[in-house]
Amino acid sequence: MDQWEQSGYPVRSILRILGKHGLLHKSFSIEFGGEGLSLWHNVILQEELSKIPAGSIGMLVATHLDIVSSMLARYGSTKIVTSWIPKAIKGEVVLSLALSERNAGSDLTSIDTHYIKDGDKYVLSGEKWFITNALHADGFVFLLEKTQ
Repeated sequence: MDQWEQSGYPVRSILRILGKHGLLHKSFSIEFGGEGLSLWHNVILQEELSKIPAGSIGMLVATHLDIVSSMLARYGSTKIVTSWIPKAIKGEVVLSLALSERNAGSDLTSIDTHYIKDGDKYVLSGEKWFITNALHADGFVFLLEKTQ
């Protein structure tokens, strides 16, 4: 624990260990490599992680698993979900949530960052602050507003 805390960002090694022991995939669909069980399994995992004298571990797992991976599994396109979720629940990739903004904090009704479709691409415009797991992320989920 001391080594992980001193490194500042033990994200990858922790997720790999939890994934290796099958602790990240319980609530995810069987089609993505999960067990299709209830979200209560994630609650129990968080409860046990809270006993570790390092609060950052529980937060990184909660963000990666319960917020970002769950959001992606529910709202992502089939192509993105089948590409990212199996890796995320094995602890092979780190996912990040880009939510807060300078003038909005995490108030979703005040988000100003937006996107427009330009041909076959999407163009993002705006600023995100305090992006959870950002320094280690392989993929990002952005909460933003669509502009025509």
